[in-house]
Amino acid sequence: MIIDVHHHWMPQEHVENLEKYLRPGEVVEPLDEDNWFIKAKGRILFPPARAYYRIDEHIRDLDIAGVDMAVLSLSCWQEWTTMATAPVINDCMAEVQSRHPDRFIGLAHVPPFEEGALEELERAVKVLGLRGVAITTHTLGRYPDAPEFRPFYAKVAELDVPIIVHAASLPQGEAILNIVYDGIGHPLVGRILDHSLATIRTLTSHMLDDFPSLRFVHGHLGGAAFFPAREWLMLAGPEYEKYRPQLYFDTAPLGWSRHALTCAAASHGVDYVMMGSDYPAAAHSGQDIASAVKAIQELDLTAEEKERILGGNAARVFKIEGQ
Repeated sequence: MIIDVHHHWMPQEHVENLEKYLRPGEVVEPLDEDNWFIKAKGRILFPPARAYYRIDEHIRDLDIAGVDMAVLSLSCWQEWTTMATAPVINDCMAEVQSRHPDRFIGLAHVPPFEEGALEELERAVKVLGLRGVAITTHTLGRYPDAPEFRPFYAKVAELDVPIIVHAASLPQGEAILNIVYDGIGHPLVGRILDHSLATIRTLTSHMLDDFPSLRFVHGHLGGAAFFPAREWLMLAGPEYEKYRPQLYFDTAPLGWSRHALTCAAASHGVDYVMMGSDYPAAAHSGQDIASAVKAIQELDLTAEEKERILGGNAARVFKIEGQ
């Protein structure tokens, strides 16, 4: 079985009525009839598209790529989730999962710090049957090691579901924003740095000691800068190695070099890496998803190790029976 753990979906009503959900200072700029940019201060926050909700197209492209199942999350749109919208999002997500139980694994989405979020998370998992929960690399300026997350983590541990960590729309800190946008000029660089920081803070905070059953699946290999940082962390404190079973990493987006994927498999371990495509954000077609799969298949690993990365690890973490 092949499972794409980094695959995005949004409710159609949200995509078609973006202005209704924007925060102060944000605007929508059309790119073409199916794609838009959400911007603030001239910076791109998120490019939603009609492709996000066209589930028939998702299934078609999964079939083209030979991918059996996909884990659905909101991508950056999680940042706009409030307790006014979370129940509807989760209901719609559960409906997609219910209609196509052999193709999609739905994740719960709640604003972690809002009143009622924990009750909604429990409803989404226990009543609706969603199989995990999604957060972004920082929420309201707080990274995953912040103490404000502790009640949320306690509930997630009680429900025994994994946490998918997706990149936030922008990194924290005006200095980094200025470097990325005015210097380097590419927002994805900021996301790599931000995700690296979120991963390292999760690892070094010792928060995982208090929640030993939590399992995090970090997108984008945890941020490329995490590779060298992890080696230094091991030298500084070998005890961090004990957290390895709680940290997983996906290979989204497509386009990583063979060297980078080999490094990820060696650094994180083949039992802790999962295939991800970033469809339909970075991967736009079935051929693109197939490229993400092929990149794993061409690694210098055993057939059994490739099978674990392509689907076996995800099947274990998301408790997909028969795998």
